[in-house]
Amino acid sequence: IYVVSTARTRTDVEFIALALLAGMALESLLILLTYATGWSPSFLGLKNRSDAGEFSGRAGGTVGSPNSAAAYLCLMVPLGIGVLVSSAGGWLRRVALAAVPLGIIALLATESRGGWISFAISVAIIGIWAIRRGLLSARTATVLAVGAAALVIAFWGPITQRIAGNDNGSASSRISMIKLASKMIEAHPVLGLGVNNVGINIPVYAGPQFDGQWLYTIHDKYLLVWAEAGIFALIAFLWFLGVTLRRGWRSIRAGDPLLSPIALGLTAGVVGQLVHMGVDTFQAQAQVEGLWLVAALIAAIHLMTRRQRAQSR
Repeated sequence: IYVVSTARTRTDVEFIALALLAGMALESLLILLTYATGWSPSFLGLKNRSDAGEFSGRAGGTVGSPNSAAAYLCLMVPLGIGVLVSSAGGWLRRVALAAVPLGIIALLATESRGGWISFAISVAIIGIWAIRRGLLSARTATVLAVGAAALVIAFWGPITQRIAGNDNGSASSRISMIKLASKMIEAHPVLGLGVNNVGINIPVYAGPQFDGQWLYTIHDKYLLVWAEAGIFALIAFLWFLGVTLRRGWRSIRAGDPLLSPIALGLTAGVVGQLVHMGVDTFQAQAQVEGLWLVAALIAAIHLMTRRQRAQSR
């Protein structure tokens, strides 16, 4: 509400984007430092959430779990890419140039498969749109693709291990939790079980067929909302996401050399998050607040571009 009410100018948008990208650059450095050395910044009052015993060496930095850190990066890195294909200059472009590669490398260090898929979708959206609109030349796109390939080769071991290696039933457990959510929804389709009540009700709905399965709060945001708060809450949540995407699409089509590419990055990040929500609880503070902040910034840009169109008439 604050962002939508106060961000009225292009300078406001640039300032918010600068702050977000600077924060991502610093967090990415912490993620990479802890990933490479296991060092913990606890003496600064910060918590390193990359404990090897809990996450098998995956990096989460100070954001939270590796999956939460990946979701955060998957919102911020597309913003940085949007800045780079926009007409932005000065400190905003310089910070984006530093933050984007750091964020991509940090995302690889999280070893989050959902995050990798989310980011690939976001980048594909930005790349296709930028090339079609002439914001990104084919030559530059080729150079970026080569750079991305080099990063993948550098992290080839962890990537193949996460994709093809033993994940201790993490992927298959998603299917079990979907089945468990279906049983809960079937019993309470309208009002749900109540917020935060899914976890404590697992013993009630998990019968013998779930023996040997890793069961936790449902790793599907849409089913989790339905199971906790009912069908009307799910409709409201989907409506919020749909309105955000519609505002983003309209802002992108406005053709503003600064605001439209930034809206492109933000909207592409949200689209990627929609996919990531299908395999994660999406309850961490960084995930929820990040999504709302991005939605607010998209809404603010939408108001600016709509005002510009009205004035041009």
